[in-house]
Amino acid sequence: MERLLSTEELAQYLALPLGTIYSWHTRSTGPEAIRVGKHLRYRESAVMEWLDRQTDKARNPGPPRTAAATRQAAENARARREANETGRARRAA
Repeated sequence: MERLLSTEELAQYLALPLGTIYSWHTRSTGPEAIRVGKHLRYRESAVMEWLDRQTDKARNPGPPRTAAATRQAAENARARREANETGRARRAA
């Protein structure tokens, strides 16, 4: 049988305030919890899976873009620059 962590144990394990764990639960952004009576419990496996999904997107941007996606991103960036330049020209006039 898998061990269940209490909210306090999870907060201690992650070195976070207890309020953060409760806030995550309220917003459904933290690891999946199980309600046992009036208490929340967390499966160790669910916590580990959740942690694995919390990779830093800046350091791990995901799979490489396709050529079409790269072209679309470049077009979007160019359109944003043009819109910004147009807005600056109107404000300067």
